Amino acid sequence: MPDPDALKLPEANDLYPVVCKFMHKLNVRASPGFDCIAAPFIKYAEKEVPAVNARGVEKMKVLAPYFARFFALMMEKAQIPEMWKAAKVTLLHKRGPVLDPNNYCMLAVSGKMYRLYVNVLRVYVTE
Repeated sequence: MPDPDALKLPEANDLYPVVCKFMHKLNVRASPGFDCIAAPFIKYAEKEVPAVNARGVEKMKVLAPYFARFFALMMEKAQIPEMWKAAKVTLLHKRGPVLDPNNYCMLAVSGKMYRLYVNVLRVYVTE
């Protein structure tokens, strides 16, 4: 295991493919959370560009370069926006009497941007 301070921070160019990977994996049916950014907006924001070394066109994620730069800055500053630390908490009834609080579990839904950032960060921390 490397020392905690020995972690080399990735640059935006290094983060770009990881951000694209997790943008592609977003569940479009999941709740947006407090940030009110819908997953289809993030996942399907694409434009067609000429394909490199081939004929035709390929789709490029429009938001991925901006997210990669933003996430690199957040890692450098070691800060997370306060709004991202909030979550929607809902109680789910498991089974048994409805009036017994022990028969409930909590479901917390955080924002899409936070979930995307955490997934990208997890790749570099567990590497």
